[in-house]
Amino acid sequence: MYFLGKLREFRLQRVAWQIWEQGKLRIHCPNNEELQRMRELMEQYSDVPMDFAGASAVAAAEALGIS
Repeated sequence: MYFLGKLREFRLQRVAWQIWEQGKLRIHCPNNEELQRMRELMEQYSDVPMDFAGASAVAAAEALGIS
């Protein structure tokens, strides 16, 4: 939402809200196991480095079975 706001003010944020309200976008909240997996990933790829956003995307994809 932040980046959409930076790009086009609230217009793109409004579109994102509408997509979410239509059920086409899911917001995933990680559980404790996913948080631990995120930490493991960030440690494993610390030489790259992998940031929190990247680790959360990978952990969520693993948890949801998305490749």
